[in-house]
Amino acid sequence: MKVLVIKMSSMGDVIHCFGALQDALSSNSGLEFHWVVESAFADLPALHPAVKKIIPIQLRKWRKKPFSLQTWQELKVFMAMLRQTSYDLIIDAQGLLKSALVATCAKGPIAGFSSPRERQAAYFYQRRLPVSWQHHAIERLRALFAQALGYALPQAPLHYGLRPQATRQIQQDYLVFCHSTTWSTKHYPLSLWQQLAHIVGGQGHKIVLPWVNDAEKQRAQKVIDYCAQNHTLVKPELLPKMSLQDLAGVIAHAKGMIAVDTGLAHLASAFNIPLVTMFGATSAVKTGAVGLFSENIQSQYECAPCLKKQCHLSSQDFPCYTELEPLTIWKECQQLILKKEQSVL
Repeated sequence: MKVLVIKMSSMGDVIHCFGALQDALSSNSGLEFHWVVESAFADLPALHPAVKKIIPIQLRKWRKKPFSLQTWQELKVFMAMLRQTSYDLIIDAQGLLKSALVATCAKGPIAGFSSPRERQAAYFYQRRLPVSWQHHAIERLRALFAQALGYALPQAPLHYGLRPQATRQIQQDYLVFCHSTTWSTKHYPLSLWQQLAHIVGGQGHKIVLPWVNDAEKQRAQKVIDYCAQNHTLVKPELLPKMSLQDLAGVIAHAKGMIAVDTGLAHLASAFNIPLVTMFGATSAVKTGAVGLFSENIQSQYECAPCLKKQCHLSSQDFPCYTELEPLTIWKECQQLILKKEQSVL
């Protein structure tokens, strides 16, 4: 049975879908999944062995230049790939009008949420499946796939089923500090990252800092410079610029990870890496990382979570994060590392 999954973005949303994929594979080993995903995240579906074909889409790029010749040429190539196969089922796992329209371009019946995030999307589905929006995104997707593919929702613990690709190995145990995210209001203050790195490095632990753009690289360098100036025992290391696939490999082999609310945090939880994720402006209840060794720490500040991209109290060093003290964060991470070590004894 061939199933097409429409889950294009963002990184966290894509990763949320793997639990449902693994449930489906456990219920029917004969399932073959193809996946439409934004080209920026095309490395992610390849981490699951049930995904046999990835169909990258560049919708974000095309929307910026809808009338350019290049856009129409790339769209033609995409449509040819999309319509190459006839599917037994197409699952719109995103629930947006754009994802529903993409689904209608493929060959096969479409299933989706009966009450999707954008209600117009449901008009394009042949099967509208009732799923409560009160649950975490991962549980909503698990329920959607179970109904769409006709199996009972497993009672077993969540399992993502990911297999990291081979990547350059870092000598010595290390922790990943994932300091970058899209919304400015999701950023943990630089001064607190510096204190945290000083505490962790001062206890002899190696820290690696990933980055994607120049602003992230500069922030990471400021953390490194702070530790150098304060004679931290083990200074953090700046990773080279990496593909998403290589960075996934680095995360998969980490001893632990501390992160803000970002897609890479969900990737760490999918690999069962000891993970502490810090939440201020956004909600850990609805979109927090879920894993065997994951802990989401939500600020209890009076207006958190505000779910806003701009803070009315400050333009930087948002007050909701000052409650999340570096030493408390590190102690929580240590407990998770110990929990995982004890689980494999």
